[in-house]
Amino acid sequence: MRHFDFQARVEPVHAASSTGTKADATFIVRSGLTSSSCVSFESVNFPGYYLRHYEFRMFLHRADNSALFRADATFCPVTGISGTHTSLRSYNYPSRYLRHDSHKQMRISPIGDGASPSSATFIVRTAL
Repeated sequence: MRHFDFQARVEPVHAASSTGTKADATFIVRSGLTSSSCVSFESVNFPGYYLRHYEFRMFLHRADNSALFRADATFCPVTGISGTHTSLRSYNYPSRYLRHDSHKQMRISPIGDGASPSSATFIVRTAL
């Protein structure tokens, strides 16, 4: 997952990727902005900007310290819905999970209704 034009999307990132692409795909995992049992993702190349959902799509936005922003930028790790790895449940929409759609856009959605368990299950890796 990376951000591009401040939107979160799924794209291959590997050792031969450009420095900018690698930076766009690197986040500091912080204690959740709303709940310490969850996590928030701060951009490495845009400090103070976090992944958050807005109208159920994922964006990179500057933290504004509002309660809504903090909740939108907080995700709770759970055992992967597909049975392995990790899924990320939205803090303020607990029936919705971070997932990618068929256009490689990241969003939060309930599982079913076009969202498969595999689209909401991730392998978390260290930076390249």
